Amino acid sequence: MLQYYMRLIHLISKLWLIVFLFFLNQALVSQELQNPKEPSKNTKDSKPEESKAANSNLPELPIESPKTKEQETKIDPKKIDLKIPLELGVFVDGYYNANLNRPTATSQNYTTQAIQNNTFAINLAHIDAKLETEKFRGRLALQTGTSVNANYANETTNQKYSNQNSVRNIQEAYVGIKLGKKTWLDAGIYMGNIGFEAWVSAYNWVYTRALVLDNVPYYSTGIRLSHEFTDKLSAQLHIMNGWQNITDNNKDKSLGMQIAYKITDKMKFTYNNFIGNETTAPTKTDVIGTVYMYSKEQHKDYTSPYTPYTRNTRYYHNFIYQHDITDKFAVAASFDIGFQIRGTSDKYNPFIPQENNPNYPYYNKHSSAFKQWYNGTIWVVYKIFPEWRIAGRLERYIDREGANVPIVRQSTIYQKEPGKRPNGFQVSGISLNLDYIPNEYAMIRFELKYRRSMDPIFDYADSSELSRHEKMFISAMTFKY
Repeated sequence: MLQYYMRLIHLISKLWLIVFLFFLNQALVSQELQNPKEPSKNTKDSKPEESKAANSNLPELPIESPKTKEQETKIDPKKIDLKIPLELGVFVDGYYNANLNRPTATSQNYTTQAIQNNTFAINLAHIDAKLETEKFRGRLALQTGTSVNANYANETTNQKYSNQNSVRNIQEAYVGIKLGKKTWLDAGIYMGNIGFEAWVSAYNWVYTRALVLDNVPYYSTGIRLSHEFTDKLSAQLHIMNGWQNITDNNKDKSLGMQIAYKITDKMKFTYNNFIGNETTAPTKTDVIGTVYMYSKEQHKDYTSPYTPYTRNTRYYHNFIYQHDITDKFAVAASFDIGFQIRGTSDKYNPFIPQENNPNYPYYNKHSSAFKQWYNGTIWVVYKIFPEWRIAGRLERYIDREGANVPIVRQSTIYQKEPGKRPNGFQVSGISLNLDYIPNEYAMIRFELKYRRSMDPIFDYADSSELSRHEKMFISAMTFKY
């Protein structure tokens, strides 16, 4: 009998527990319905509908103005319901270049920006996606425009699977991994480190790029190791295919370095360099069409005639100083110097028999001498009103032997005067710029540009002769988001 009562009491206690849990659950559900909570951003089991409902209650954040030279925040990922920090963007830059020289050629020489004459054109348009987390980052940007066609004109090769037909539409395609607290390793195609001005025109004080920036790498292909030593000092190390190469032209790799030092909050000094071989290696194609790239040593068994492959190493140094004098007025200056080994030079040696040397008494020998070129540029910018700013640029470029900027077409005056020798590419330039910036999305720009060369190198009207002067008035409109 006692056992029977004990079992009955045990059963009743279980029933009371079940009833208690049932009403407790009902109470909690009722409280949840009256006071709904926003799901956590990091909750993996959150449903898209719940995330969307929560995000719809958040205030819309304004799009921030770009603070870096090449990158900018464009779209808040909350607005497109993404669970990863992905930023999407679009950029369009259109222009009209009224070249006052009235050249008959559609495109002008010695530039990549606003290159089409007297016609409306798209200078640069791109769409991009940028991902940045605590330990991983990357960017993919696809582009088109007249500046793209001009800038990637040398991306040619006879290698069978080189992607040379598609690389010009890639602005950046890289991924990066954080190796330490302030250390990143990036790999792929990324913006070049040399120079003050950017590839994207909207970031520059003057619409077109300076002579020196048109003749240094816009982009690099390789790996980039960057580290911040302090809040003022940072450094980068680059290992690249070469001087603006996506498709490599030889088997040698190039090195680059950047050191940036923030002297004060308003003064900054940057040093960039490049070291690498820029000679295109000879190639050999087998019977099935595969192209092999050779070094000088590998050519020992190559019996067909060829030009000996000598490495013409290039050394380049770039120094930049920027000073933000006030919130409205800033100046910047750069000095660049480049060296490249001459390939071969004529040496005098009458002891080599004439039957062994068709150029007797001279013969060609690999030289240890260097070709050199220099540049100096100064920029000034002043914000006259909240929506208006003016800027100017003064520049001088000297490349007497065409080591970096070869002359496209030589003037006929050197044929008429045999004793007169050309001076190579020695050009001075001045640019005046006016910008109207109504908001952070749009910009209207006007630039008056003048270049003067020591020799006649610029096209002029329908004349068969060249001019020492080139004058342009450029208007442009930019949209970015």
